[in-house]
Amino acid sequence: MNRKSLLVVLVLVVSTGAWAGKEEREKKAELEPRVKAASDAFKSHCGGSISITVDWKSYKAVNDMSQLGYAMDAITEGAATYCKDSETKNVMRKLKSVNYAFGNIDKAPAYKDGKIEANSDGYGYHSWGQFTKLVDQ
Repeated sequence: MNRKSLLVVLVLVVSTGAWAGKEEREKKAELEPRVKAASDAFKSHCGGSISITVDWKSYKAVNDMSQLGYAMDAITEGAATYCKDSETKNVMRKLKSVNYAFGNIDKAPAYKDGKIEANSDGYGYHSWGQFTKLVDQ
């Protein structure tokens, strides 16, 4: 590989690895309260503590994050309607964390040891309904 090719490759790697421009930071700041609201709603309605996190660095552009707000709203609303009885609450308390990252939503979310690894992209997200099917079997 000659020096010019190497320079082009390095520029591409650095430029695609850069994250958190102004728009991305603003979108993250807009979404963080919704992430907290989803966690609070789960605790309030299902009775257990849950850690909902977002791998912000996996989202390279504002458009990549466009479905995260809907995903958080689905958890907030889903917890309120799903955790109605004590048996369901006891089951859902097994869920300890949900981590969202940018990725393929066609692949089912992963669930192990009380932890869900979920994805969202610019077109969709892994949803509360998928989570309840994993946890409440």
